[in-house]
Amino acid sequence: MVTLLFAFSPTVTVTRFAPLVTDFVNNTTNVGLSIDGEVTIQPGLDTLVLVEGVKLWDKKVAAKSFLSIDKVALSLDVISLLNTPVNVQKIVLSNVTFDLVQGMNGKGNIPKINILTLMEWVDGNIATIPPFIIHDVELRHVLVNFSNIAHDLSGQWLLEEVDARWGWDSPLAVYAEGVFLGNPSKGFGDKPVTISMTADSMRRLGDTSQLWHSITRIAAEKGDVAVNLSFSPITDMTLLSEEEYPRAYKLDVVVNEFHYGELLMRLAPASKTEVNDSFTGYFGADISLEGNVSDLNKPLLKSSGVIEVSVWPENHLADALDFWTTNIINVALAGINSDSKINCAVARFNLSEGLLSSDVMVFDTSKLRVYGDGVLDFTAKTIDFLIVPKAKQIQWLDKSVPIRLKGPFESPEIEVKKMGLFKSVTKSVINFYIPVLPILINDTMESDGSKECLESMQKDGGRLKD
Repeated sequence: MVTLLFAFSPTVTVTRFAPLVTDFVNNTTNVGLSIDGEVTIQPGLDTLVLVEGVKLWDKKVAAKSFLSIDKVALSLDVISLLNTPVNVQKIVLSNVTFDLVQGMNGKGNIPKINILTLMEWVDGNIATIPPFIIHDVELRHVLVNFSNIAHDLSGQWLLEEVDARWGWDSPLAVYAEGVFLGNPSKGFGDKPVTISMTADSMRRLGDTSQLWHSITRIAAEKGDVAVNLSFSPITDMTLLSEEEYPRAYKLDVVVNEFHYGELLMRLAPASKTEVNDSFTGYFGADISLEGNVSDLNKPLLKSSGVIEVSVWPENHLADALDFWTTNIINVALAGINSDSKINCAVARFNLSEGLLSSDVMVFDTSKLRVYGDGVLDFTAKTIDFLIVPKAKQIQWLDKSVPIRLKGPFESPEIEVKKMGLFKSVTKSVINFYIPVLPILINDTMESDGSKECLESMQKDGGRLKD
């Protein structure tokens, strides 16, 4: 009878059992699940399960679903259920829509993905989880809608197809190609984006005695991002408290020439397009952090490492910033619409036990250069930074006054350095009455300080202390 059943492979509708699945998920997790369509099974040596109209939402945030799938098709080798590893031939998710919304309070509509919880769960169930292999996972026509209500930003990301595979003892592989649509009301052309990811097996993810390593790469038409994340075993348990999970992590992020101008224009409302149209350029980053896995939710508190960032604007005017150090006479003569531009901004920070201290901070425009030095304390949530501007051209009325930002993150105090103010006033008076002195006592710097930014970011090449 069983052989005949498999031979004819009739399709059996089992939609009436869907509430059992949804009730179990809804009662045991913080995720809401609904199945609005039919559930059918086509038995055979390769049993096919079809589910229509799947929706997921975070019950803590809102009833609006963050994920909807028109159709789920799963092909399973039934014999493998008796003789592991369980062999899932194929999983196909068709017409997948993610709706990611961040509200006015900063909270999103999707559950927090806690990789630490997953690692601990896998580690605790290694003996009972049956080995498995998913040969082929396909996501067809994936549309990601995202919006930030507080900042009035929105956009779309379309992936025509995502291919993946993973297993208990088999490495993870993911590859996707798509386009970034941005805000469709603006009529921008498509921008191609490629995503690839490789990682070790799921067993290694939860096994505290083994290394688990992953590499993710995102390549756009201009620029790319590479993320390396690994978890390694901790041999010296005295480094951990009793509550901490015995794993260490290492994170490396490299961003190469990521062009942000068009990205901002695609995300911003149509009314703001003209404002962002001149704000083009690219930025880079090189981040290296390491610490205990228990610090992943707040990686800056106990981790150590280096954070480097650089921004290279192309058409952003700097008049408002230049007024800080440009003398009043020059502003009056040059007019408000000067051609001063922001050349670059670079910074390198050293992180240790929650203290982020600056090694290099340089901000350069056509008319001034700003140096910074200070510390961010993420444990106490305080800031203490000294910012010193230096004008590039000859000044008759000097306004280069250092300021200090000090206090809690939410409301730091701005303190004008008295000695800097005294020197500035004295210099302005002398320069005004003896006009030849500025030519003799003022240093001159090139209007384009990009070279200075590059040199500052070189190893042992920081010019902050000069």
